[in-house]
Amino acid sequence: MNCVMEGAAACLHTSELFRLPLSAKQVLDLKAARRYPGARDVVQADLRFQQIFKASPDAILQVDRDGGIVLANSQAGEMFRCKLDDLLGKFVDELAPSRFRGRHPEYRNHYQAKPAAPRPKRTRPRASAAAHPGRRANTPWF
Repeated sequence: MNCVMEGAAACLHTSELFRLPLSAKQVLDLKAARRYPGARDVVQADLRFQQIFKASPDAILQVDRDGGIVLANSQAGEMFRCKLDDLLGKFVDELAPSRFRGRHPEYRNHYQAKPAAPRPKRTRPRASAAAHPGRRANTPWF
């Protein structure tokens, strides 16, 4: 592992190495990025995104245009009480309670078309859990 970390030290400032753990793949990506101008910045930005995504105290799901879950953090796994591998590839519509499931694709398509409601000088308000119920793997809904 020392040789991998020594390679990482050449790519990252040492103060960045120990913030959150790096996987061997991430270190190798950084080593490879040294050869291309600008690639290192892209790899570092991706690393920061992954670290923030994984460390977030909130559940986060990234969904593709068809509603398939392509990315989920550990908080999402805890919220839906299932393994992350079980969430990936599943359709987000399946997580909605049955009473909302029929119209959920319509809501999802509307949100994807306009992610934030047009409001003058205001951002999209954060919804409460009661406004956005979900269905866990082992319970009907929450």
